[in-house]
Amino acid sequence: GLGEGDAAEATTDDALAKTYETFAGVTDLVKGYYVDGFPTLKRDVDTFERLLERHAPSVAAVLKDRGVAPITYAPRFLMTLFLHLFPGHVAARLWDVLLVSCARDRADGFVLVDKRTSAFSERGEGGHSDAASAVLLWALLAVCQAAERGLADVEDQDAVAHREREARDLDGAVAP
Repeated sequence: GLGEGDAAEATTDDALAKTYETFAGVTDLVKGYYVDGFPTLKRDVDTFERLLERHAPSVAAVLKDRGVAPITYAPRFLMTLFLHLFPGHVAARLWDVLLVSCARDRADGFVLVDKRTSAFSERGEGGHSDAASAVLLWALLAVCQAAERGLADVEDQDAVAHREREARDLDGAVAP
């Protein structure tokens, strides 16, 4: 049979194998963000756009009205895995969830992000982690939802500035 040392070594080997598999899930995702044609990135940005329209329609509308398409801002967040945005402790927590999702996806090979949209119904080509993509997309959606009030304030300021310009233009047109 196995002695205590053999059992501990087997447990350590198993833990190392699981750690490697989890990390491989993250690298698979990131690799899909940087290969020619950016297939995983394009898929994730398109999916994010649908999630934004469904779960934060007012944010989506303001950004669309201003001509700001998700392809112009989402890649920055996704390709850096949010490391540039969040404080260290928040990024670490996001990475905890990301790593667990990668491990789950590599074990299951199948994850539904949103049962209504079935955004990710199976593992994509190249083996990238759909669960990891889901974590990133929902985190980006949360950032956009948190920015909703700020966008409304900007919208209000724009409306005030527009009315002031119209009043000045009207005053200029009426003046002798």
